[in-house]
Amino acid sequence: MRRPSRGILGGMSHPAPPSSEDVPASLAAWIGSHESRAPASARHVHVAQVGELRTKPGGRWIPFRATQRLAIDQVSFAWRAHLRVAHVVPLLVTDAFDGRRGSGSVRLAGLVPLARVAGEAIDQAQIQRYLAELAWNPLALLRVPALRRGEGEDGSLRVGWGPAAAHVDLFVDSEGRIVRTFTRTRPRDGGLPEPWEGRYVAYGDVGGYVVPVEAEVTWHTPEGPFPCWRGRITRYELT
Repeated sequence: MRRPSRGILGGMSHPAPPSSEDVPASLAAWIGSHESRAPASARHVHVAQVGELRTKPGGRWIPFRATQRLAIDQVSFAWRAHLRVAHVVPLLVTDAFDGRRGSGSVRLAGLVPLARVAGEAIDQAQIQRYLAELAWNPLALLRVPALRRGEGEDGSLRVGWGPAAAHVDLFVDSEGRIVRTFTRTRPRDGGLPEPWEGRYVAYGDVGGYVVPVEAEVTWHTPEGPFPCWRGRITRYELT
């Protein structure tokens, strides 16, 4: 019998969580504001979103409603989006990383499988999604074991985890808020890497936490920018 894949991480062990020594002071202060409000037992961030996405350049924007759970102390998340194609066909779209492997799927009416993706390129892409969304999960910057931190492009903070290519650059404003993420190494649709950018265009108070309330995502393809996701937050809590 063939042994099941253990993903690109194999059997790697995880050292202790990183310290805050190499985090910019303004960012550390913003993380501290979350720490002071978070329940002592909190292990996950829960987010509700509404927005639009599209799957190809020039394609139609499709409205969605989604929920997402992000782990605070490990690289793990699950995103579930409900949408209707042509306002008629109901689909459930998922993205996830379970700590070792990444996946994505599309189901008709949430039941009938239409597509599923997995493999090493998906593993890396989903790790990078988790890292790019640290603006919604700032406590993870100080709690995730084996999180790498260093200097990125243009004075940004580079964070990585797992494979060497699995990293993103976080751009922080004077108030310590993450306003942009960028990487050149994220595989697109399970294939070759292309530059991938996220922008947190507005912050607000949701559930007592100051977090991004509007965001947008763009692939920078050889043919030009491809905006593919835009949304806003309607609920935010830690449990």
